[in-house]
Amino acid sequence: MNTRQIESLRAVVACAQYLASVLGPMWYPVLVTLQQAEELLYQSHGRLQSGPANANTAAKTGSQPTGRRASVSGQSVPAVASDDKQLLSSDLARIRTDYARLLGFVRTCGGDAIMWTVRALCVLGTDLSNAPPDVELQSEEAAMRATASIIHRRLSAVLNRPTFAIDQLRAFAVSNVDVLVGATGADDQGAWRASTRHLLATATHPHAPVPMRTQACSAVSDIVLAAMDLVSQADSGSDTVSQQFIDSVSSGEAQVCVLTPLLQMMNGTAGDGYADGARFVDVSKLTLDTVHMLLQSSGRSIMRAWSVVFDIIHTVLDTPQATGAAGTESRQPGYLMRCVFPCLQLICSDYLEDLPPHCLRRCIECLALFGRQNEDLNIALTAIGQAWAVCDFLQGLQTTVSDGGKVELVSTVLAASSKDTHEAIGEIARVWWHEDLADVSAHATQQVLWILLLHSLAQLGCDRRHEVRLSAIQTLFRTLDMRGSAFDAWLWDAVVWAVVLPLSRYTLVQRSRVFDLIRNNRLDEMLEDAQDEAARMASKSGVFVEDPGRLYAKQWDETAATALQGAARVWAEPRAALDSIGCADQAWQCVWRLVQALFVGEPAQTVCKCRPDPQCLLDVQVGDEFVMSLVAAESAEPESAEENGSDQPSESVAGQRAQLRTRESMSAAID
Repeated sequence: MNTRQIESLRAVVACAQYLASVLGPMWYPVLVTLQQAEELLYQSHGRLQSGPANANTAAKTGSQPTGRRASVSGQSVPAVASDDKQLLSSDLARIRTDYARLLGFVRTCGGDAIMWTVRALCVLGTDLSNAPPDVELQSEEAAMRATASIIHRRLSAVLNRPTFAIDQLRAFAVSNVDVLVGATGADDQGAWRASTRHLLATATHPHAPVPMRTQACSAVSDIVLAAMDLVSQADSGSDTVSQQFIDSVSSGEAQVCVLTPLLQMMNGTAGDGYADGARFVDVSKLTLDTVHMLLQSSGRSIMRAWSVVFDIIHTVLDTPQATGAAGTESRQPGYLMRCVFPCLQLICSDYLEDLPPHCLRRCIECLALFGRQNEDLNIALTAIGQAWAVCDFLQGLQTTVSDGGKVELVSTVLAASSKDTHEAIGEIARVWWHEDLADVSAHATQQVLWILLLHSLAQLGCDRRHEVRLSAIQTLFRTLDMRGSAFDAWLWDAVVWAVVLPLSRYTLVQRSRVFDLIRNNRLDEMLEDAQDEAARMASKSGVFVEDPGRLYAKQWDETAATALQGAARVWAEPRAALDSIGCADQAWQCVWRLVQALFVGEPAQTVCKCRPDPQCLLDVQVGDEFVMSLVAAESAEPESAEENGSDQPSESVAGQRAQLRTRESMSAAID
C-alpha cells in the first residue's frame, strides 16, 4: 500500500467515526473498504510500496529517489527510502489502530449504530460463505449492497486464515456482549440474534467453504464463552456489568439466550428464517468441547438454562449419525458419544445440587441412555457407575421420612390393571417420567427420582450384553442394601413390584429359554456369528476359546443367580417399611417360587407371574425336587480333567462347576 491509499483509508475511517450514529446502511461500503485494505495487505505480505505521491515529489524537486536499487528477477526495482519506509510503517500502524477504534466507538453511538454494524458484517460474510440470507433482513441487505455497487470489489481467497467479516464480527460481539444480550431482551430482532444467526448459517450451510465453517464455529464458541464469563461476573455482583444485563441474568433469560446458539449448531439449524442445514462432525465436536469448557468455567451460573445443556446431550443420544467434513457420514462410530459423555460426567460429579428437579430426572434419563447405547461398552459401564453419584446426592437430601409423599401404592395400581404386567409397569413408569415435580426438597419429588433411578438400573439389567446387565444388577441391589433403610412404604412397594420382581423373573425366564434351546440343539442358530468369530480367534492365536453357546448359557445362569440372590437379600434385614407394602406376603412368596424355579429348572412358561393379587395365594410348599437339588449342590463333585482324559475341561465338567457355584450362592442367600 502506498501513501495515497493510506491517507484515503484514514479519511474513510475519520468520516465513519464522525457519522457513526447516522450512517445506517452506509456502514456496508465502509466495511467493504476496510476489507479491501486487509486483502491488499495480506497479498503483499504487509510490504509497503513507493506511491505516486513520492514520484510527484521527486519530479517537482528534480531530485532522484534516495535509496539503493534492488534487483528482483533480473530487473531493477526502485526501493523505498528508509525515511519514507519508516513513515509509511507508522501510517500503516496508525490506520490499523484507527479502524479498530472505529468498531469500538460504535458502542457509544446507541442501538441503531450497533445493529447496522452487525448487519453490515453479516452481509459482508454472506458474500463469501454462500450461506442463504436472513429472510427477515432481505430488504436491508439489498439496500446495503446497492450502496456499494460502484466499488470495485476484490473478494478475499478463502484460505486457512481469518476471514475479515467473521473475525471482526467475533471481536465486535465479544467486546459488546453485554449490550448485545441486553438488547435481545428488549428487541427480539436484536444484534445478538442477527450475529449468531449469521454465524450459525455459515457453520451449518452444506456448501460453505470448510475454512469459513470452522471459523464461524470458533466465533460462536468464543462469543458464548465470553458471554457466560460475563454472566458469572454478573452473578457474583461485579460492578463492571450493566444493570440491564444483571436483570437479564437474574431472570434466567440471559443464560438461555447465550446457550441456545450451541443447541442450534448441534441440530444443524440457524433458527427461523433459514432452511435447515447439515450436521457436521467437526461442528458437533467443537460445540461439545465448548459445552465442556463452559461447564468447567461457568457451570454454577447456568441456573435456568440447564434444560438447554441436556437438549445438547440428547442431540447426540437421539441422532448419533453426523456427516463428515466432506458431507459423508462419519466412519467413527461412537465418536460424538465419547465427546459428549465427559459433559455428563462433570454434571454428575459437580453440579447435581444446582439442577432443578426436572433436570435431575433428565440426568437419570441420560445415564440410562448412555448405558443402553451399543457404540461404546466402556461408556455404558461408566454410566452405570455414575449412578452412585446420583444415589449419594439423593441420600443427602433424604434426612427423615416425612409426610406429604405419594399415597397410592404401585401394587394397588398393578392389581387393578387389566393389562399385561410388563405393559402396566411401563405405563406407570411413563407417568413418573412426565409428571410435574415440585421442589427437590419435597418428599414426593425424592420418591420419583429414586424409583426412576432404580427402574432405569433394572432396565439395564435386561440388556443383551452380559457385562452391562451384570453391572446394572449389582449396582441396583448394592444400592438397596446400602440406601434401603431410608425408604418409606410407598418407595419399597414400587421397588418390589416394579423393579425387583420383574427383573428377577425376566432373568430367570431368559435363562430357562437359553437352556431349552440348548436341550433342543437350537442355540447354535442364534450364535452362528459368534462361533465363527471364536474359531477365527482360536486359529490365529492358538489360544483355547470357549464355545460361545456354552459361554452364553453360563452368562445367563450367572445373571439369574445374581438377580435372585439380590432379591433374597432384600428380606434379609428387618425393615418395617417392607412389611407395609401391598401384598407383602405374596411378594415374598414370589421370590421363594423364583428361587425354587432356578434350582429345579422350571420351564419358562410355568414361572410365576409376579403380579400382586390380594385374592390369590401361591403354593410355596417345598417339593422333593427342590430338596434333592439342594442335597446335590452339597454333595456334587465335578469330574477332574485327568479323569476325563483331556487337557481342557469337558462341557459336562464346566456345566457342573457353573451349576455348583450357582447353587452355593443361592443356598447362602436362602440361609
